[in-house]
Amino acid sequence: MDELGKLYRHNLLRVTDEQTLRIVKEEVGCTRFEVERHLARSFRALAVAINIGLSGGTVISGNFHAAQPFGLINGVDCEYTGAR
Repeated sequence: MDELGKLYRHNLLRVTDEQTLRIVKEEVGCTRFEVERHLARSFRALAVAINIGLSGGTVISGNFHAAQPFGLINGVDCEYTGAR
């Protein structure tokens, strides 16, 4: 981004800079935490409701996809922009 809040594009491709990537990672981390928390609570509530104890289920998460960076396109560094 050249200015805060202004996106930089090259050939209709949004170029992701380090600051934008950091913000996105923080937001995704918060969302992931909330989803895992709600799932864990639901599993515990279900286990209690059907009287099977406190281990009603397990929440497992991780990064199961890896993106490949675009690199340089026509002399423009696409920084952290990539595709899987």
